[in-house]
Amino acid sequence: MGFFFLLILKLKKMKKIYASTLLLLCFLTSSWSQNIVYPWRATTAIVKTGQTFEVWFNAASGQTVNSIELKSPYITLNTSINTVTGNWTYDALSGNKYNQKITVTVPTTAPADRYDLVLLTSSGNITSFGGVKVLKEFKSDYYIMHWSDGHLYQNGYDTNLLMKRKDKMIDIANIIDAEIIIETGDNMYNVRNNPSREVDYFIGNTTQGTKGMAKATAATFMTPGDHEGLNGNDYAQGTVQENSDFFNDYYGLQFHYFKYGNARFMNLNNAWGLSATNNGVHQYEVDESKAWLDGAGSGGNFLVTSGHCYDRIHKFINDYKPLDLVLAGDKHHSGPENPWAIATGSPNIAYIVNSIRDHFQFNIFKVNNSAGTFTKPAGPTAMINVLNSGDEDVPSTWVTNLNLSFSSSNTGTVTSNTATIDNKFDFPITGAKVRFVVPKGNEYTVTNGTITQEFDGTTYHIVDVATDLSANATKAISISKITTIPVTSVSLTPATATIIDGNTQQLSATIAPTNASNKTVSWSSSNTAVATVTTSGLVTAIAAGTATITVTTQDGSKTDTSVITVTVPVTSVSVSPATATIIDGNTQQLTATIAPTNASNKTVSWSSSNTAVATVNASGLVTAVAAGTATITVTTQDGSKPDTSVITVTVPVTSVSVSPATATIIDGNTQQLTATIAPTNASNKTVSWSSSNTAVATVNASGLVTAIAAGTATITVTTQDGSKTDTSVITVTAVIAGPQVLQAENAAYSGAVVATNQTGYNGSGFIDFTNNTGDYLQWTVNVPTAGSYDLSIRYSLLTAGRPLELKVNGTVKVASLDFPATGSWSTWSVLTSTQTLIAGSNTIRLTTIGSNGGNIDELTVAPVAKYLDTCDAITNWGSASSNAISYFTTDKKQGSGCIQMIGSTTEEFKKVFSTPFNSGTTIANGALSFWYYVSDVSKIGTVRVELGSGGAADVNELSWALSGLANGWNQIILNTADASIAGTPNMSALNWFRIYDTKTASITTRIDAIQVMDASIPPSTQRKANTLGTVANERTNAATKSITVYPNPYKDGTLSLDILGFEASKAVQLKITNLLGQVIHQEILTDTAHKELNLSGRLNEAVYFISLEDGDNKIVKKLMVK
Repeated sequence: MGFFFLLILKLKKMKKIYASTLLLLCFLTSSWSQNIVYPWRATTAIVKTGQTFEVWFNAASGQTVNSIELKSPYITLNTSINTVTGNWTYDALSGNKYNQKITVTVPTTAPADRYDLVLLTSSGNITSFGGVKVLKEFKSDYYIMHWSDGHLYQNGYDTNLLMKRKDKMIDIANIIDAEIIIETGDNMYNVRNNPSREVDYFIGNTTQGTKGMAKATAATFMTPGDHEGLNGNDYAQGTVQENSDFFNDYYGLQFHYFKYGNARFMNLNNAWGLSATNNGVHQYEVDESKAWLDGAGSGGNFLVTSGHCYDRIHKFINDYKPLDLVLAGDKHHSGPENPWAIATGSPNIAYIVNSIRDHFQFNIFKVNNSAGTFTKPAGPTAMINVLNSGDEDVPSTWVTNLNLSFSSSNTGTVTSNTATIDNKFDFPITGAKVRFVVPKGNEYTVTNGTITQEFDGTTYHIVDVATDLSANATKAISISKITTIPVTSVSLTPATATIIDGNTQQLSATIAPTNASNKTVSWSSSNTAVATVTTSGLVTAIAAGTATITVTTQDGSKTDTSVITVTVPVTSVSVSPATATIIDGNTQQLTATIAPTNASNKTVSWSSSNTAVATVNASGLVTAVAAGTATITVTTQDGSKPDTSVITVTVPVTSVSVSPATATIIDGNTQQLTATIAPTNASNKTVSWSSSNTAVATVNASGLVTAIAAGTATITVTTQDGSKTDTSVITVTAVIAGPQVLQAENAAYSGAVVATNQTGYNGSGFIDFTNNTGDYLQWTVNVPTAGSYDLSIRYSLLTAGRPLELKVNGTVKVASLDFPATGSWSTWSVLTSTQTLIAGSNTIRLTTIGSNGGNIDELTVAPVAKYLDTCDAITNWGSASSNAISYFTTDKKQGSGCIQMIGSTTEEFKKVFSTPFNSGTTIANGALSFWYYVSDVSKIGTVRVELGSGGAADVNELSWALSGLANGWNQIILNTADASIAGTPNMSALNWFRIYDTKTASITTRIDAIQVMDASIPPSTQRKANTLGTVANERTNAATKSITVYPNPYKDGTLSLDILGFEASKAVQLKITNLLGQVIHQEILTDTAHKELNLSGRLNEAVYFISLEDGDNKIVKKLMVK
């Protein structure tokens, strides 16, 4: 850190040597010189050990500084230095300069003390009595002393008496162990004509018996007063520049700054040329003060200024940054309060009372370094009287308020001494200091105090002791040499011992007498190949044999022995291998190694911690029994030494299979694949998944396949154990405009499980919610266009009261979707919710909101059906027959009701639509769908259906004849391409619908849910009459290929397919779809001649299409389900 102050201040150097008087002074006092600018008389450097401070020196021509010493009364320290030459002005007012900056490094081992600074130059040694205060650390609490107005050598003053008064003040400062002493001017008169007075003031006068300021252990600082001028009585005569130059030459720096811990001190020259309102020629001092506070002096918490006159530049500094304490002289007043505040609210200012010519007093302050606060132990004025009793003009009568005395001479000649401190002050003192000077070469102890530092000086040993003093009390602090008691003998226990090889034995040495000063001993072994011994007497057996252990005292070399016998038992056993992995049914030989190799008894036994996993025989052969872990332990007969081997038995994977082996997924949808490991008890069932074509389908770590684009990809599962593989062929089809069926077991789910314990489900299983709130099932579906879609959920539910939350694309659409009971877990029903989907990928999520939900089989996503007429009202319906037409709600297929007619005559259901209906399809691809009820088909004759855009019969019309009706409701689906056509029907403006029939007796007929849609049947060059159960279409290039389906119509049981013309070498895909394009079943055929399917419970009463396709050819057959 360097020294702790003056980092930005341009300090001083000797400008010149004034006349022959100063030259004579230099010769007469060759041990000190005014050419040291800093530290010099008015200043003291404060520095920590191991750190640096600067010396400013004005060298004569050709003069060099060879080294620098720090010298105290008891020790001389050599330092390391680094010199930089130049030309620096240290006082802007006088213009005085110096030409060398010397950086001095204080040794880290330096004792804390106040030192004289000695420059060893080419022209002789030079001493600065300003000196150096070396610290170990800053004190947390420390004392500052302040005095002023010495008036030495002023006419009519007894200077010798005043100097002796100053000595007593220094004695008190040294006992208190003050860190800092500050004098604020008017100390000496007429120094120019009497230079010896300067020497007397700073370093004392042996003839007069005075000590001088250099004898203070505190760092001492001095600022100019208005009586330290040039001429006559030195009463500030001459110009301010001349006064400044004079002070530079005889005292040192006229103003300076320094730091101590968190405190910032500014000793200012406010004696010359200033007034309370005009800073005059000292403006540069104010500017430098402010700059120092903002720069090198920043960061402190306690700000102090000192100077002779209270009302001058302190005010300028206080206006810039508030001061905590101002020290000033000049006024020679005292009082219970401080009446000379700089400004309202400013800190207290302490003043010396009168001059020490008339009063024997000083100020004292105690500063807390951490808090940045101070107290005044002596009371409101912080003023202390040095004398307790006596005549202040007669030194022989003086009894001071603080006095230190020794019972013996404190000159390094005695090893015991008592220091008595008599504190007559009415306040306590913390950390008072006693320095004992004692002979070297001894250890010392103290009572009633704490040793803060001790060191060997050049001749003597120094012991510094700190002690706290009570008010109005006396305290004795003693020091004494520690006496040495010699050792007379040593005994060792046990005298003999037998130790097992490798073991230890603690030996104990007993010193006599028990109060011997030096009980240090050393240990040795006569045979370290047999036994060794540590410095604490711990014996370690190395090998069989005998060794003698000897203990020897450091004091007197007294000895004793113990005889140690080492035996060789078994010390350890180790098993190899320490770990092993064995396949179930295999064996592993373990080997036990005994240590030491020459152990007498090498018998061991073996055991298994889990014989259900692995067994071991008497020779260490391990047999794997079942998967798991077992610890095999070997134990020596001698000493029961154990070791273990951890055996892991694994069951290897022999194969893996994937289901389903093939699957067709719509682009954007998912398919869950399941990997089954064989055997079921294989140890490592970890698998990885990969896709042969990620542009078509990707697969995640759990086997969930996501369709990306149309095409085929092979999904491969690979076991971590053995790299066994299996595959599933995934066919991705493009997004279709029609309905999509999404199996629940292929969707994403959490908490729920895939189950197969109920009958009637489609696909490979269904989702069973497991009675946990927050479980969910989520499908992903791609649709080609945005719009309204029917979300039809196939489910079973024994009893009602298990609603689910429905979310679409993360948004709650139905907070509680209620599912009516189906009466049985194997009875399935469909619940439809119409929702808006976006074009592309959509997520449909069902979440349990209670503790459970129903069984979910599949989700059908279909565009909302476009009805020509819902038949939910009789409006605009008419008939030309006498049979009554009515609206009927009891038995219907859709909506709230249907249209009914009862009678025996020829009848017709007829409606003309006031607003034409746009079917969105064409005659080539359209289909008419509706439900038709007949109570007794044996009594009905011809049935004809008409659909047109002319608003009347036979005008721009499509017509069909119906046959093959059954009793009850019949779903009628008629391809518009198979209709008889009259005129030019417009499928975008349909406004005519009619059914008429003939009857042989009275029966009931009804119609419901009339729709016109795109049939989603591939184009065909050959269409046949689309009566129920006939072939829908075939490709012309498939003339040699055929498929026969039976039974057709189909109800349940086995559906048989006879196939002709397809080659086994090609991948022939079988697909069953409904009229809306919904895929009910698909697979790749392994037998291209015959296929049997069990579709029980999977097909509703409707029309379906069975297609076969090998990439080049495709044929389609219609299947009727009743």
